[in-house]
Amino acid sequence: MSAPLRLTMEMMRSEQFLSVLFLLSPSVYTYYIAECPLVIQPDTVVVRFGDPASANCIVSEDHMGIGWEASEGSVDMEQDVQFIPWSLEHLTDWEIQPKCYGNFMISPHCEKELKVIVYKTPDSVSISAVNHTDPMLEGEQYQLQCEVENIAPVQNLTVKCADDGAQYSCVAELELGPEGPEPHPADTSEPLTITVHYSPSFVGPLEEQREVIEGEEGSLLNCHANGNPPPEYSWTSPLGQEEKSSPELKISTSLSPGTHTYTCSASNDLGSKTKKFTVEVIATGGPIVLWSVIGVGILVAVVLIVGYIFLKSRAHGNSII
Repeated sequence: MSAPLRLTMEMMRSEQFLSVLFLLSPSVYTYYIAECPLVIQPDTVVVRFGDPASANCIVSEDHMGIGWEASEGSVDMEQDVQFIPWSLEHLTDWEIQPKCYGNFMISPHCEKELKVIVYKTPDSVSISAVNHTDPMLEGEQYQLQCEVENIAPVQNLTVKCADDGAQYSCVAELELGPEGPEPHPADTSEPLTITVHYSPSFVGPLEEQREVIEGEEGSLLNCHANGNPPPEYSWTSPLGQEEKSSPELKISTSLSPGTHTYTCSASNDLGSKTKKFTVEVIATGGPIVLWSVIGVGILVAVVLIVGYIFLKSRAHGNSII
């Protein structure tokens, strides 16, 4: 045994024991402080404000007593136990820092802190447009504001904006780490309905072609357009008159054979769009009628020929009998 260690043993009865131990054996003292034998399970608790909380302090070595020091729920030191619990029925201290401490033969005192994350979901979540109450215009930029009241901890808050095309919602979510609840606590605002005004746009192509028989009734032209405010429609017909109407217009039965043009205009406060219809009017005696007559003639001829062959074959059969 080395001289320093003998000196320590010889002075154990002296009042200067602790200071001599530190001076002569600093490595031993540091070792036991660094390796505090206390273990807290779990080492982190995530608790909703006002809910219960608990943890255990466990020790695997001989000790002279272990206990808990805390602003709420402190536990007096106990001996001859391997663990000591800390618990609260209602945790209401935002800054609580429970510490488990113990006294040991070589390491007179050591302690470990339980990490506590106290959270609270918001009292309310809302979304609104900033300094704007009128309908919004297509192509313009606007600012939306999300308000989250009384939530904690703020550093764990994530705010998201949800858009379904016509409505916007604000989602306040607390990301509390692996020890926190799953799914993450989240609150969603009432949806904000956005009214957007935009100029007309046609559903179909900007030009269409039609063929009608001279004097044919019931054929409609359709130039329905999307727009907000809803567009108003006006038509220019081949006869030159302009009439405000619905997006549908009946082709005039008085049109002469040939090519005619209808023009439709859809307009609102933000703009106007035009659509063109080219109508080909076919005369009653035109190609369609001619081919119809030829077709009927061919059909009649076929029927006559088949009938003739049938009668002739039947007469031939009777003559043989």
